[in-house]
Amino acid sequence: NYLGDIIICPQVVKENSEEFNTSFEDELLLVLIHGVLHLLGYSDYSDEEKEIMYSKQEEVFSWVKGVL
Repeated sequence: NYLGDIIICPQVVKENSEEFNTSFEDELLLVLIHGVLHLLGYSDYSDEEKEIMYSKQEEVFSWVKGVL
């Protein structure tokens, strides 16, 4: 069951980590989670969809950080 690809630009991750004052690793994890959620069908096009997706993104991020 192929869902698609996730392509991440390290330079953009670095720029975002500096802009949002997060570590490169945390920003990379967020971008990866965000991409996986898109592959699973989540959308962030409308405000309502964005709220649902970002809530799920934070939930997964917190869980992964707790495991690592």
